[in-house]
Amino acid sequence: MVSHSVFLPLALVLMAEPGASLTLTGPDLDLHLRPRLLWVEPDANDVVPSVEPEDAPTLAIGLASTGLALGILAFGSQAWWDEGIQPFSLRETGFFGRDTYAGGSDKMGHMFGSLVSLNIMVHVYEGLGLDPVTAVWGSALFTGVLFNGIELIDGFTKFGFEYGDVVMNTLGMGFGVLAHLVPTVDALFGMRLGYVPSPDFLRYDKSVVKFINDYTGMMFFFDLKLKGVFELAGQDPGWARFINVGAAFTTDQYSPVKVWEERQRLFGPHVGVNFAEVMRAISDDDVWVLRFARFFEMYAVGGLSVILLRDLNNDRWILNFGVSNRLEVPF
Repeated sequence: MVSHSVFLPLALVLMAEPGASLTLTGPDLDLHLRPRLLWVEPDANDVVPSVEPEDAPTLAIGLASTGLALGILAFGSQAWWDEGIQPFSLRETGFFGRDTYAGGSDKMGHMFGSLVSLNIMVHVYEGLGLDPVTAVWGSALFTGVLFNGIELIDGFTKFGFEYGDVVMNTLGMGFGVLAHLVPTVDALFGMRLGYVPSPDFLRYDKSVVKFINDYTGMMFFFDLKLKGVFELAGQDPGWARFINVGAAFTTDQYSPVKVWEERQRLFGPHVGVNFAEVMRAISDDDVWVLRFARFFEMYAVGGLSVILLRDLNNDRWILNFGVSNRLEVPF
């Protein structure tokens, strides 16, 4: 029930691009670290790091993990669990059903939030000294325990335990692990969140809790990157490097304010600009621009997509231009 899209703002500062390399530089050090599987041909510039697990500062890693987890749990105790402990209960998820709490956007939020959490923690653990592969698995452990532990706590609150949230947490985490360990997966596929605050959110109580449940303002993108497709085929992508295709999903009038007769669940194909690649192309190799470009691997800029959405509730079509439930033409 509880959404974890709250992790998105943290990604701007901490998030490592899925499958990206981490460069460590110094007077006599220039290492490009990237987890690879045995059948992936290494880049000529890659250097295999000689980091032993015992060299990682175990205490710092433990403190960072514990501190982040306790901070999120403390927030949850105030934001979600402020009515105290109740007898354990199960709640039927309904997943993406018409009459569910958020029409399925909450489930997308769990998937996206766990993916962002994993990316953040990979960056944190590598920065604390873990080798890339160990950092990935450590991040998966952290995210799995934290996110699904939150669902267990939900079982003792008014929300109840939703197994569907655990399923979506696991899917997001699993995709993140694959993207980090298999470069081809990262090169081909991605997931982004587009968000512009909904009119209802701006009109009513603008609290943090309402923000993370403002699904009417959220649109979830599943991307196939044409750059990766062409490169996998051994071709120069040319202008196609700047294009993503795929599918998008959003809902309307489910949350934060419900208008039952106007609810929509919207799903359909999209084509749009790969803004992260645009930034890389104009970066002139500026390290800060390149780092900032990573953010747009996860965030979809409004107005840069054309989406043909099917309203699953009302059996109609809508042409959308990349802003959830706005910039659109019904037909």
